This record gives sequence, C-alpha cells and structure tokens, in this order.
Amino acid sequence: MKKTLIALAAIAATSAFAQSTVNIGGSIEFVGQRSVAGDSTWGANKGDRNFLVFSGTEDMGNGLSANFTLQNRFRSDSGQAGNYRVTNGAPEVAGGAVTERTLFEQTALGLTSKTLGAVRVGRFTNIIGYNSYNFQEDSGYGTGTTSQYGRLSGQFQYTSPEFSGFKYVYLTATRDANTYGTVAGNGFGTGTATGANQNLVAHTVVYNGGPVYAQVSTVSGLLGEASYHIGGTYALGNGLKLGVGQFNQSDAAGTQAVHKNNYLGAEYTFGNWVTAVTYSKASNSLFVATTAGAGEAQKTGVKAYYSLTKRTTLEFEASNSTNFSTALDGSNYFGGIRHTF
Repeated sequence: MKKTLIALAAIAATSAFAQSTVNIGGSIEFVGQRSVAGDSTWGANKGDRNFLVFSGTEDMGNGLSANFTLQNRFRSDSGQAGNYRVTNGAPEVAGGAVTERTLFEQTALGLTSKTLGAVRVGRFTNIIGYNSYNFQEDSGYGTGTTSQYGRLSGQFQYTSPEFSGFKYVYLTATRDANTYGTVAGNGFGTGTATGANQNLVAHTVVYNGGPVYAQVSTVSGLLGEASYHIGGTYALGNGLKLGVGQFNQSDAAGTQAVHKNNYLGAEYTFGNWVTAVTYSKASNSLFVATTAGAGEAQKTGVKAYYSLTKRTTLEFEASNSTNFSTALDGSNYFGGIRHTF
C-alpha cells in the first residue's frame, strides 16, 4: 500500500510538472549607424533589440494560469548590461561610471483566467504598449508620435477577456515607484518620484477583427497632464497595410510642450521583404526649449527588412527630421543584422 501511494504521488507530481512550461528566448542585433550630426558608430542599436528573456506559464486548472516574465538587456558590441537607473532621462554617474545597474529591465507576474481576464504586476510595458499602427514604433529612426513615458515601475494592469474583437485594458503606475521628473525617461523604483504628484492611470480599448485594428488610449500622467492616443490599421490585402494615428497632449509636462502629433504610414510585405514608409507632423514644437509655434515638427521614415531565415533578418531604417531642434534636425540611418531565438 505504501509503495502504491508513493507511485501515485510520483505520477501526480510528474503530471503537475508537465503542466508548467519555462522558455528562454531573446534577440541580438549588430548594426552600423550614422546620426544627424554625421557621427558613425558600429555595434549595438536600441536596448530593446538586445535582450535575454525568461518566461513561464503554469496551468492551474479550470481555465486559470499563472505566468512570469524576466527580461535582461545587454549591449551586443560589449556584452555590458543594458539596464541602468536614470534620473531625468540621463544615467546616474560617479567618476564617469554608471553607479547602479538593474538585474532585469522587465519583471512581470500575472494570473490569467479565460473567463475573467488577466492581471499583471511589476515593470513590463509602456503606455502605448498595444500600439501596432506605427510601423517603425520600436526604432528611433521611425516617426513615432512621442516617447511619453518609457517603461514604468510599480505597475498594475488588468486586461479583460475579448468580446467580439474588443478588449479593455486598465493600467496604473505608482508615483513613488518612479524616480524621474520628466516624461522622457524610464522610471525605477528607489524612492519618491522627483516632480511627480500623482499615480499614472491609463485606459485603453482595443478592437482587432478582420482587416481592422483600432485603439484608443487616455492617460492621466505622473505630472497631472492629460493625453490620448488614437489610431489603427487596415489590411488592404496582398501584403499592403495602412496605418493612421494621433497623439494629443493637452498639458505641458517635463520636456514636452502641449502638442498634437498626426501619423500616417504604409507597410508592404512581399516574399522575404517587409518595407514601410512613415510620416508624422506635430501641430507645435515638441520641445519647451523651442519657441512655441516656431515650427511644426515633421519626420519621414523608411524601412526595408529582408528575412534570410525565419529568425535572422537584414535590416535598414532611415529618417529625416525638420523643426525639432538644431541637434535633432537632419537625416540618420542604420543597417545591420538581427537574430531572434
């Protein structure tokens, strides 16, 4: 009898373990790039294109599952950690060296129910994390509407189940978990937020059905400023997709003045190629340092990606900016190779 119970316990344990999965994945990119100032560099590009991620899911039964995500970023040219604490958008330094690096740039723990939706806590997304209508969104060479709020710490997110293509997302981030005082940097939780006077709250409604994707997001920021994002895509077929969007910030906050930014884009996929042309135009300057109304900031971007294999891609992106600032106006580009695993 005792041996039978031990055998049954072993079978039950094996069955339980079989319902849990842990995955290791990531991305590494190496590029050559040229800035608007004419400086050429070779090596790492954006931090979120060089990372190692650990993720896991446990099936708890009855349509309920637990999950986690841990993402560590690195520089592909040196192997150095790509995560560091920032204050007002700049690394904290002492003697020319970054004084505090984080172990993980993203951390998330969540519960998902097929009938009730999903809850996540930690540090895992930005405000426009559902934005799929900007075809160069995760590139500094694209025409993204704004970088208002990078990834924030101390987040709580609820995502509803999908009904007829619609879902609702609620996101909040505590002021005390984010230690920068502008809307242009990342927040790390080590004390009271500089300049922040409230918790951030965002509401998003997403529709994803057939050829149409649409999103509306409203944000009440850490500095009390209000903004909204609206946009969508339409798949015309034969590999062609159109995208439109608008970001509207109705209050000055940090380094960004009141402004409205409109976006247009077209993406064309054929064979192993993914290409895109994007354009954005702001109703006012994006920067407080520039005289209000002095010019409408405009940016044009292009990209061309060629897939050598399912996971290895040759990349090229370029953009041209006008009426941003003297330091940011002009053309820049990068070209390189990326492998995901």
